[in-house]
Amino acid sequence: MRGSTNDRQPFRWQPNRVGLLLSCLFLPLLLWLGYWQLDRAELKQRILSQYQTNQAAPRVELGQLTDSVNLQYRRVWVEGSYQLVPTFVVDNKVRNGRPGYEILQIFVPSNGGAALLVNRGWVAAAADRGTLPQLDTPTGLVRLEGELYQRLAGGLQLDDRVAPPLAAQQRVGWLDVGRVEQWLQQPLYRYQLRLDRAAPGALQTGWPVVAIYPHKHTGYAVQWFIMAAVLLLLTLLANSNLLAWLRARRQRGPIDND
Repeated sequence: MRGSTNDRQPFRWQPNRVGLLLSCLFLPLLLWLGYWQLDRAELKQRILSQYQTNQAAPRVELGQLTDSVNLQYRRVWVEGSYQLVPTFVVDNKVRNGRPGYEILQIFVPSNGGAALLVNRGWVAAAADRGTLPQLDTPTGLVRLEGELYQRLAGGLQLDDRVAPPLAAQQRVGWLDVGRVEQWLQQPLYRYQLRLDRAAPGALQTGWPVVAIYPHKHTGYAVQWFIMAAVLLLLTLLANSNLLAWLRARRQRGPIDND
């Protein structure tokens, strides 16, 4: 007989209250973070799918579209004229490590449709952040080409304390169509227009579809789940004699009942 039941060290649960309390606090948090990253991956995949679908559609005149479908990233063109004031200067827009601004203005279609908010693109900030960029705006009738964009929900929105009356060149911390409608008391088209590079008045254009791609969110989720598994294992080790029990089993071998 290689070992007997009496010789074997029994498995014992030896709870450590502090360790268990910390595990009960952090394990659900780690699991929540993992599933949250999976949800983010699914959301980003839907955004990319919508982008690919609408970018593949032919460019059309803005007035031909209806509000009954999702027009995010739809390529359109529109004729009309820029409204010179106000010009919105959206602060804290960084590209390639350089601080700058995005410039947005109201555009009035010549066909009588709703005015729309046009994002002309990015411009670098001066060394003196108190000095706003001085930019020329095309006058007269122009044709703009670009893609429709509606600001996505979420994200941090700091209170920049901007309220009417607005300056001719108004610095803001964040901007969307609804906010401009409230300030101007003027209905606008529900999407803004992000200009193509060759459009009249375009500055440095081009925007990423998503900041983080789905596979990265999935990778982050795996990391959180691994941390949860490690915490669960450490909790088991800290609150039991698991290592000694396993070592005893390995050294003494199986019970011989003969």
